[in-house]
Amino acid sequence: MLFNRERAEGVMRRAGVDAVIATSKENVAYLSGHDSPTHTLMKNSLNFAVFSPTASPVASVIIPRLEVETWLHGKPWIEDVHLVGLFSRNLTHDRDMDATGRMVETLISGAHEAASTLEALVATIKARGLLRGRLAVDETGLGPADWKAISEHLPDAEIVPGNMLLWNVRMIKTPEEIARLRMSSKIAEGAVKRALTDLAAGSTDRDLDRAYNADVCLQGGLPSFSMFGSGSLTAQPHLISGDKVIEDGDLIRWDVGCTYGHYHSDTARAVVKGTPQSHQSDVWDLLVTGVESAIKAARPGATPAELHQIAIEPLSSSGNSDFARFHCGHGIGISIYDPPIITQQDPSTSVFRVPAAEGGLEPGMVLNIEVGYYQTGFQGFLCEDTIVITSEGNERLTSASKALSLSDYLN
Repeated sequence: MLFNRERAEGVMRRAGVDAVIATSKENVAYLSGHDSPTHTLMKNSLNFAVFSPTASPVASVIIPRLEVETWLHGKPWIEDVHLVGLFSRNLTHDRDMDATGRMVETLISGAHEAASTLEALVATIKARGLLRGRLAVDETGLGPADWKAISEHLPDAEIVPGNMLLWNVRMIKTPEEIARLRMSSKIAEGAVKRALTDLAAGSTDRDLDRAYNADVCLQGGLPSFSMFGSGSLTAQPHLISGDKVIEDGDLIRWDVGCTYGHYHSDTARAVVKGTPQSHQSDVWDLLVTGVESAIKAARPGATPAELHQIAIEPLSSSGNSDFARFHCGHGIGISIYDPPIITQQDPSTSVFRVPAAEGGLEPGMVLNIEVGYYQTGFQGFLCEDTIVITSEGNERLTSASKALSLSDYLN
């Protein structure tokens, strides 16, 4: 199961919350296991998942009637299903129905029906006896009008923002989440290597990007983001892959990811097509040292601020007075950026707006450790790896070479 139920119960108990209501695509998928196509295709649609550990039913999902088959495909753990809206399914007219059809028929006959998502939400809260309860509502999947409507439909409840609470739960991954993250990293690294192996005379940055994404799909993953650049374009922090031809001697940099079973990968490297020059290898070696040192220090009890300082130390103490890095990594999961953030700032008030890892790192946290250096209009580097914190230290989920020479990287 993706949902870390035990952790959720503890977080909710400490927050004094009776129920948490997931609304965003990521949080609904995390809590229920349901990846809603409607959530992707119709940005104003509302899907909810409700969890209330001390009330019955413990969990409910509110989805469009259209998505019954999609719901069953996800092998859900939630039994209390509310179907919203009108969608007709045609009869088989005396023809045999397959197993999926029979499951659909059974689910529809036993599900609750509602005209709207808000009507279904009120019904789930009423069934739990929580009309006067303290409800943590994930605000990230709602517009201001939706929040107002929920408050009006549940006037006696104490409604508080729930996204930070769900971030806190998601900070520690379940074994199933870690397995998916491991596979996602494997797919991404394999796709990069095969794209570089096929690099030929006249190949462009965009060719690498296309080859990478095609290979991700062949391996059973889904493209999420990919950035390849060469030459001076590597200085762009967020690369835009274009039609620049990759020449001998060019630095090639990438920052890529994909998803596998909803879960993200994110990895970055740089290589030189030919023999690296000293201005390239000098910077790269310092970045690699910082990443490797931070990974070595990553263990239960270590703080994100400590890892940040360790990661930037080699480059910051090497005489590069213009070097600054406000973060050196992040958690990763059903979102590319999960908490904790590897920074010395308060992540709850900075640009990230996620909870801090109070008490330091814990087993089950999955982190990306990264250090980048960008010399505007000249060259740029980023080295990034993914690890999972274990009881004894950490385990790497990425394993690609850190050789700067393209030929060495591929061997």
